[in-house]
Amino acid sequence: MSKVKLQAGKTDKPVVAHAMRSYYPLTANWIHTQIAHLKRYRPIVITQTTQNLDAMNNIKRCALQERSRVEYFLNRVIRKPLKLYPSFYRFIRRHKAQLIHAHFGGQGYHMMPLAKAAGLPLITMFYGYDASLTPKQDPVWLTLYPKLFRFGQLFLAEGQHMRKQLMSLGCPAEKITVQHLGVNLGDYRFEPRRLLHNEPLRILIAGRFTEKKGIPYAVEAFFKLAREKANVRLTVIGDSGDDARERKIKEQIMGLVAANQQFADLVEFRGFRPLAELRKAYYEHHVFLSPSVQAETGDNEGGAPVTLIEAAATGMPSISTHHCDIPEVVVDGSSGFLAPERDSEALANYLLEFVSHPALITEMGRAGRKHIEAEYDAQRQTERLEILYDKVVARE
Repeated sequence: MSKVKLQAGKTDKPVVAHAMRSYYPLTANWIHTQIAHLKRYRPIVITQTTQNLDAMNNIKRCALQERSRVEYFLNRVIRKPLKLYPSFYRFIRRHKAQLIHAHFGGQGYHMMPLAKAAGLPLITMFYGYDASLTPKQDPVWLTLYPKLFRFGQLFLAEGQHMRKQLMSLGCPAEKITVQHLGVNLGDYRFEPRRLLHNEPLRILIAGRFTEKKGIPYAVEAFFKLAREKANVRLTVIGDSGDDARERKIKEQIMGLVAANQQFADLVEFRGFRPLAELRKAYYEHHVFLSPSVQAETGDNEGGAPVTLIEAAATGMPSISTHHCDIPEVVVDGSSGFLAPERDSEALANYLLEFVSHPALITEMGRAGRKHIEAEYDAQRQTERLEILYDKVVARE
């Protein structure tokens, strides 16, 4: 197998093939951030479907949906005996890829035959439900993941909690590296928040209405403050999809609004919004509220919501929970507050702390930005990722 040679003045970059089911949903913009910030490696993408292509920055891709009908049919037929898509194989060979980086555990497993056929090392990054919910919903993964762990060269986890989850699934500790996700700090200017006299505390919630986001507890905490006549306002960005469990969470949220109808005009539901509008909303609010919980299904954040990273990057403090790797993003008592899971009373008390001591908003927001600059800057994290690529390719 060819080796990466990073020679001074050499213009050819080693190629890394990023593999994912769809490239890319706006709710997974953090995958594109990893790809777009690569400097020493040239990224290509292999995926079944594409969306939001205007953000792809001319990254070379092989998407099955974009093949001709004949080629699409052949891909489907040939994949059964070979367990790989021939279009993917030809694509990575043509571009002389030197490693495959799979996003999500399931994708890593499905990329094994391709990596083996092409003689390439395989890196897999886990993101949350793939390490928590997937093995519980479909126990077959308890036998499939160990095969991936034996075959793959490196596994990336967002933090120490997820690292332990992978170890509990059978991944050798020496194969796991913590790799923080990053945000492009150029997209998130630092703007200190200040709560002026007689101004309402503006609170932002953003997330899909899934159980693990804990949004009903956040809304309940807000109404606790409203009933105490605290000067507060709430904005919710997000909604449920077609999933019955998500609709049930939405019913819970709307039930809380109905039970507190006298304060309903203090809450604004904006539904799903594009990333640009979410970024704008960060600057319109003082505090970000994101109380994630362990779902009854076993689903959890795995790492931490990227929205917490984005909010902190803008200079906004957060209130969240002691859940998964969130404590690595929100430093309790420094850049925000962490409450126990499902504890709306604690959430309300922390919100009241900001109402009573407005200077904390500015102070914690500043601390949060410094923390993000040190540990979650996309450019810095991508530099670390490329060093991992170097090590993996050099071992082959």
